[in-house]
Amino acid sequence: AYAKACGSYQATVGGESGEALSILTGMPCELIRFVGEDFHPEQLWRKLCGSRDSGFLMTCSTTTCSVKASWLQAFHVYSLLGVYEESVPGKGRVRLVKIQNPNRLTKWQGAWSESSSQWTPQLRQKLCREGGGDSRVFFMEFGDFLKQFAHCTICRLQANGWEERKQVSLAGGGQYRSGVSLRVSAKTDCSVSLVQPDERLARAPGSAPLIAAGFVVLQQDGNSVVEVA
Repeated sequence: AYAKACGSYQATVGGESGEALSILTGMPCELIRFVGEDFHPEQLWRKLCGSRDSGFLMTCSTTTCSVKASWLQAFHVYSLLGVYEESVPGKGRVRLVKIQNPNRLTKWQGAWSESSSQWTPQLRQKLCREGGGDSRVFFMEFGDFLKQFAHCTICRLQANGWEERKQVSLAGGGQYRSGVSLRVSAKTDCSVSLVQPDERLARAPGSAPLIAAGFVVLQQDGNSVVEVA
């Protein structure tokens, strides 16, 4: 489906998983790189746990610089299926990530791999029963995950969430003034995004040129309206 949207398989070479997820789902995606002054492992762990609880789609990717073990593929996208924090006798609290390699070629063979002696029978039964026997799935300790992978992507897609989409045509550079009104009765999360075809889709046959576009978020209180974002 992604190749069809881009016009060819050649047009899908390279790039990030967030590009495909955004195009296929229409939902916003967040790329988190595991380097830089703004990166904090503890914040990432909390975000991954929250994304797991919300049912968001998650992926993780390698580069040539990030891969330090021959069991992982460079420049490859893996599915990030889950995150767990468990008590292990003699080790205390251990943070684990559950990963799937879509093409089955390689699988992590380090700590907490399928043959690792660190597993207890109880923990293996608890965490490995879902998707048990799938040769593409493996576990890693969170610290190893940060060393071996370069970044992860979170797609805010929820199977049971509400969404509304509105297609807008701005032919000739005209202006479109419209909006969606939401009445919120309880505290909740809400994502608002404005999506245009990315560079790959823009090269596909029949694609419209990209334009400068944006939106504002307004809060109405009685007869007054205040811009909040």
